Amino acid sequence: MLVDEAKKILFAEIYKLSPLAQETVKFLFEKPALKVEIIDEKHQRFNGRNYCKNEDGHYRGAGQYIHVVVYEYYNNCTVPPGYDIHHKDFNSENNSPENLQMLSHSDHQKLHASLKDSPLLICHWCGKKFRQKIRGRQPTCCSKKCAGKLKRSKEIEKRICIICGKEFECNKFQKTQTCSKKCTSQLPTVSKNLFKPKN
Repeated sequence: MLVDEAKKILFAEIYKLSPLAQETVKFLFEKPALKVEIIDEKHQRFNGRNYCKNEDGHYRGAGQYIHVVVYEYYNNCTVPPGYDIHHKDFNSENNSPENLQMLSHSDHQKLHASLKDSPLLICHWCGKKFRQKIRGRQPTCCSKKCAGKLKRSKEIEKRICIICGKEFECNKFQKTQTCSKKCTSQLPTVSKNLFKPKN
């Protein structure tokens, strides 16, 4: 929290400087956005350094874990003693910055203990591996976003346009019979009235 407040004060002062001074200070504090490169199943690369997958499933190189290095790079900090970097989706292969968060060692252990017996699942939409506590029916997706996309994809069906004969896709709950506005304009007046909402 103190680091974030210090950043706000610093950047507020930057805008009081000349344009040249602003660019110089920003260059010193802003870092380029880097991505974690997946080389193969057992190797990943970040910021020019290679990391190899350990027996525990995490990627390590030069005495450092890649998920810790990525978190420290994007948050401009050092992980203090007694804290761990947690993978939000419980997938140690997903080391993207938005999937990482810092937790105390005790909270981190409790979180993993609660999901220790949970099976490793694969999202039916994006294909990511994830763990989730199963309550009743087994989850099929890693997030609500993926679940929504999967549901909408199942509601799509193929139809044949009654005007031009082309195949088109639409929601199965829609009553449309044409593939485009151009074809709809060629429908007889009587047919058009069928699509008008009833008062």
